[in-house]
Amino acid sequence: MIPKPFPFPIEVGVDICRTARIASLLRLERTRNRWAQRVFTRLEWPALVRRFQRVDRADGETYSQAQNRQQQLKYAREGSGEGIGYPEQDIWMLPKLSTLTSILENQEAYWSAIGDDRSRLGILARHLAGRWAAKEAVIKAHRHRQLYMQDISIIHQRSTQATNTISQLVALIDPVCDTIEMDERVASERKLRGFGPESQGLHRGAFIGNADNREDAHGEHEKLTRKVPRFHRRAKVRSSDRQVAKINISHDGDYAVAVCMAFDPPGVKPEEKRVVDDGRGPPKHEPQWGDEGWFDVETEAISPAEEKNIEDIELKELLEKQKSVHSPEDLRKILQQALEGSEEDSIRRLPPLP
Repeated sequence: MIPKPFPFPIEVGVDICRTARIASLLRLERTRNRWAQRVFTRLEWPALVRRFQRVDRADGETYSQAQNRQQQLKYAREGSGEGIGYPEQDIWMLPKLSTLTSILENQEAYWSAIGDDRSRLGILARHLAGRWAAKEAVIKAHRHRQLYMQDISIIHQRSTQATNTISQLVALIDPVCDTIEMDERVASERKLRGFGPESQGLHRGAFIGNADNREDAHGEHEKLTRKVPRFHRRAKVRSSDRQVAKINISHDGDYAVAVCMAFDPPGVKPEEKRVVDDGRGPPKHEPQWGDEGWFDVETEAISPAEEKNIEDIELKELLEKQKSVHSPEDLRKILQQALEGSEEDSIRRLPPLP
């Protein structure tokens, strides 16, 4: 006899991550930046930068003082000729952890700091290990769809319950999006990575498409020898289209464990289409790291004050509707008058349904 199946399309994913695995990527500036660019989304980037700034802060130093010190180091590096040639790239990079240079350069001191529960580097490594485990758990909780790291945003979401505002950790899952394709001219107008004034010198990440065709004087088509670069981005995602999944992260020693409970119904998923952006109208793509608009994170969340105002309006409208409903005494009088009159009068005099 077959047992009853689970009645809800809810999946659970679990993942464990060793802190040392993430810590090995944080020691070198190049590896930690490349890893962060591939793992974290534009919704997570501001909180990630603030986390690194907190670690990079010297004892008793404020955030503004830490930023000023970073600017001074940047200008000093440019003056000494140690810059890459494009100092504007610094806005796309994580803080350099300049106050911890002596620890980062000493391997023994670095791993000693990672193993210390109270050190700034150890706290940072455990935090990032928890985020990695959470994203892996989300991927495992979606058996009917292939998710990637850039499809998942682990953020703190505020919710109002009674008189308390609670901040809980959730995962936002991007929907299936179309692919936006554009040529080099449109990519330059949209200021994708490598085209904007603040991202020159960054790798453009062009995808080589098919060879371009042209028509000669005899009306025959011939293939050009050069390849036409095509640039691909995901279609723009609205906040209301993202799906929320529940996340819980726990740490024990050198390990971080994450559990995800997600809504993953079976069925046919929408197919991705390829849309060509010809440069007319507003941008159709979701900005990636290095693109213009990466830092323009729009939050559509309702503040507690606005939510309270909405609740008050809805309650006021409900009370007004209750007042418009006839009382039992009025209904008795209307029905009595309707029974004494004709059939048409009785239909006309009956009160409207609330």
